[in-house]
Amino acid sequence: MKYYPENTLQRFEFPKVLAQIEKRCNSERAKRYVEELRPVAQVDSIIRFLEETTEAKSIAENGLYFPEITFPNISRELGMLGVDNAVLDGQQIIKLRKVAEVAATVIRFLGEKKELYPRLRGIVEGLYASKDLIALIDEVLEPNGFVKTSASKELGKARKALAEAKQKANKAFEAAVRKYKKLGWLRDYEESIYNDRRVLAVTAENKRKIDGTLHGHSESGNTSFVEPGNLVNLNNDVAESRQWEQREEYRILRELTQNLRSYKAILESYENALGFLEFTFAKARYAMHIDAVKPILSREKDVELVQAYHPVLLEQNRNEGKSTIPMDLALDHKNRILVISGPNAGGKSVSLKTFGLLQIMFQSGMLIPAEGHSRMGVFRQIFVDIGDDQSIAYELSTYSSRLVKMKHFLFHANKNTLFFIDEFGTGSDPELGGAIAETILEEMGKSKAFGVITTHYANLKILAENSPMMLNGCMLFDEETLLPKYKLDIGQAGSSYTFEVA
Repeated sequence: MKYYPENTLQRFEFPKVLAQIEKRCNSERAKRYVEELRPVAQVDSIIRFLEETTEAKSIAENGLYFPEITFPNISRELGMLGVDNAVLDGQQIIKLRKVAEVAATVIRFLGEKKELYPRLRGIVEGLYASKDLIALIDEVLEPNGFVKTSASKELGKARKALAEAKQKANKAFEAAVRKYKKLGWLRDYEESIYNDRRVLAVTAENKRKIDGTLHGHSESGNTSFVEPGNLVNLNNDVAESRQWEQREEYRILRELTQNLRSYKAILESYENALGFLEFTFAKARYAMHIDAVKPILSREKDVELVQAYHPVLLEQNRNEGKSTIPMDLALDHKNRILVISGPNAGGKSVSLKTFGLLQIMFQSGMLIPAEGHSRMGVFRQIFVDIGDDQSIAYELSTYSSRLVKMKHFLFHANKNTLFFIDEFGTGSDPELGGAIAETILEEMGKSKAFGVITTHYANLKILAENSPMMLNGCMLFDEETLLPKYKLDIGQAGSSYTFEVA
């Protein structure tokens, strides 16, 4: 799908909607799907995304059971599996197992419920629950990632030797503690670990009285760390046995990593599928938050929004304890362009932006805050002229920058285009600007494009009244209270109420 200019999504505050979805995601993969979310023009894709989200919303809304989709980020581990000599540690391999386990549970569940949730089942289509992958890991590792003693005979021997060496060293060390404690040569904490060796914490004045190896001192210098002489060989035995154990554990992990390389593709598929499912449920939870529904998809590109809300404004007003007034809007092949007029600060721009944002959300496969019988067509291009794009760098004034956009609109608009122009014709002499705006609007009408513009120009209101392809709309104003009603009324032009507002 094409949109012009490049910052169109930002103009409609689409990133704020994405931020709301992202905060409902836990995994990095799901968050990446949010970051990559963009509107598309493929009808089949839009339908699939909408129906996936609708199924997820039904599950969440009704409190139905669905397997928990909580899994770790395994991007680094998958990257290491692609490197021949890389070796994963036990914790990293357990992360892979967790992903495989969650995926297996979800795949089996959706296989059993494929009649109820066909679209969600489609997300894991072609994937199978790999029992071999989990069994391969379970044969070697404990649930905490510790290598099982039964993983190899050599490891069993090493650990037995280590246990025996530790027992002898502990016995000798405890005897030394009792001996020197009785003599009053030790600190209250009696022992410490220094350079991975068990040592006595000796008062500095008594360090020369103990036969052994001095390993160092405390920062204050009041304590010395001494390894008793009769423990040196015993501690060496412990160190050698531990190295034997570590070498064998490394060999086992290297072999296991090598075996897991053949599962790299399926693990990537698991992570992608689980991430997309979590992303879909995040969209569903956001839809529940803003009371969003799946609109009717129109193949004819007509649009009918019924009781529609701007989701960002809805959230803001909720936080401030304010109510949000819904909007009705309709466009079809007979009335393709809506000209909205009315007072300043009356809601013209909000109405335009509401339609634009909901269209972008809809074509991104998101549910929209409106009534369920709302209809939306699919467009291949969205053109936008909202706000001031004057540029010092390119010596463009406000009016010049708008003319650059209008040139693009006139050259590229067609029946597959939806355009939005806020405060059409401003930035120049009102009379001449209005005349140019009228000409541009007529040409846009001839292009068969659909669109919404806001304006104060009377000649544009007259054009819309007399054109068979356009219609007027106005923002209602309370003449008694001199306050806008923020309600769009289709079918008539509105006054700017310039003097009343002043």
